[in-house]
Amino acid sequence: MKALILGASSGFGREFAYQLAVKGHQLVLCSIDEHGLKLAREHIIKNYGCDVEIYAGDLTKKEVVREIVKRYSECDLVINSAGFGVIGDVTEISCEKEQEMLDLNVNALYYLTKMFSMIMIGRKAGGIINVASTASYIPMPNFGMYAATKSFVLSYTLSVSKEAEKYGVRIMAVCPGPTETNFLPKEQYDRIRKKLFDLPVLMSPEKVVKNTLIKFEKRSRVYIPGVLNKVINFVDRFLPTEVILNTIYKLYGYIKEK
Repeated sequence: MKALILGASSGFGREFAYQLAVKGHQLVLCSIDEHGLKLAREHIIKNYGCDVEIYAGDLTKKEVVREIVKRYSECDLVINSAGFGVIGDVTEISCEKEQEMLDLNVNALYYLTKMFSMIMIGRKAGGIINVASTASYIPMPNFGMYAATKSFVLSYTLSVSKEAEKYGVRIMAVCPGPTETNFLPKEQYDRIRKKLFDLPVLMSPEKVVKNTLIKFEKRSRVYIPGVLNKVINFVDRFLPTEVILNTIYKLYGYIKEK
């Protein structure tokens, strides 16, 4: 199997690469961070000996995304894990930064999902894993644009997964909660721990990816890693919107403090 992994230089993407390398799959690793890609490739070749190609490019650029589809159309599995978020309210984050978030988290993922699903439907085989978030389910003041982009990822992924399944194509969304990657600065993770009384909210990327691949093989449509994240997601369905808004506003206001 040949797997294309977007955002493969760090975080979930790199961990997907490592765990698929253990299984002996051919890999194509894509990211804007060429140095990080080279380090990941060196680690994989040294430890697992499988075939690894890297492609360094900015996924916020339309021409880069289109080139990836054209160049790697034969891939059997596509993992969309490229994305970023910024904590801050509407007065603090520039329009340019939020547009960049839309271009990466939404536009690039949409195009890659759309085009690769069409290719896979044509050959009646293949799969896509899109990394969404527990933030997909609720509005998040002080983290609003990120949550909004991930709401799109979840909704679009679920819809397309239903449309594609009759052709033998599997498409799944994974919705992690806070995870020990470089997604946020270390001091913000420390604040999350302190605010939440060291509850086991922060998960390891290794465990998230391992269980995601298991769920994908079992043809799950969506996966929320971690019992606590599942409980929080369930409880949120019954809370008044104003309670959710006030709670998240205070939490992320605290996390972003210097």
